[in-house]
Amino acid sequence: MAQFKKIGWQNVVLEVPWEWDITTESGGKRGAYFRLDDASQSRMEVKWEPVEKRTVPLTLILDNMVEKLKKEKRELRKAKIVSRGSSKICDHTGAYIVWQDGMKALATSWYCDDTKRLFMVQFFYKPEREKAEMELFEKLLERISCHTEGEMVPWTALDIQFEVPKDLYLESRKLLVGRASMSFSAKDHDLLVDWYGFATGLLEKHGSLRKWFEGRPARDVSKALKVKLSQPQEEEGTLRYRSVEKRVLGGSALVLGKVWYVADLNKIFSAFMKKGGKAQETEELFERIVGSFRRVSPKPQG
Repeated sequence: MAQFKKIGWQNVVLEVPWEWDITTESGGKRGAYFRLDDASQSRMEVKWEPVEKRTVPLTLILDNMVEKLKKEKRELRKAKIVSRGSSKICDHTGAYIVWQDGMKALATSWYCDDTKRLFMVQFFYKPEREKAEMELFEKLLERISCHTEGEMVPWTALDIQFEVPKDLYLESRKLLVGRASMSFSAKDHDLLVDWYGFATGLLEKHGSLRKWFEGRPARDVSKALKVKLSQPQEEEGTLRYRSVEKRVLGGSALVLGKVWYVADLNKIFSAFMKKGGKAQETEELFERIVGSFRRVSPKPQG
């Protein structure tokens, strides 16, 4: 039985085969791109850009994409469109083409009125597997979410998934096997999440979670959020931070932080948030975020 997994990235949610992983990504608030590969080849690309109102026909967008590839990549200069039609993604009407030059690709484009974003998704496959691959692509397109009703959206990085408010945009990221760091921001709201692998080795070297964190990790958080961290409240395997930052132009922001060790994953997680507004709402939101961290797990499919 095939296994799938849920992936969230740049406010797009997908269900993809377990062996597909994000290998290349870029962008943020002004548009985003990411690609998923399996062990042998590229399988899927996702692009979006903010567009207040769609004015260009989707068919023309797809045609222009192929023409651009032919001009920019010498190996694709003989690419040609072999079929086209309409598609339906997340209740939006779209258009699709199938183009080929040795390999084949299905490309589809649609406009999301809810988030005012123009999307393009491509799937790559070998012609001899066309029937099975088209069945797979149809299943994947049925499960794409380009907008959500709730306040939170999932993000997946490496083997970890967590949720953040959907109005936050990714500002920076550093994703390595032993260390991941991601920062998000919106007006009057900043969020920094980190996790560290090989945690038992770090704790043995430094003697305690607090001694380890108060080295470079704490300095990195202070620099990123432009705050001075308070003394933590210590519990077993957890550090809690809470302080209020006064602003130069008036007002204040609540700074909340949690650092915790998860033995089952052999990781140390760190989440810090700086936000204006009502303290109780900020605290409740922060608890939703830190409570959402989990390991990515497979979803059996028929």
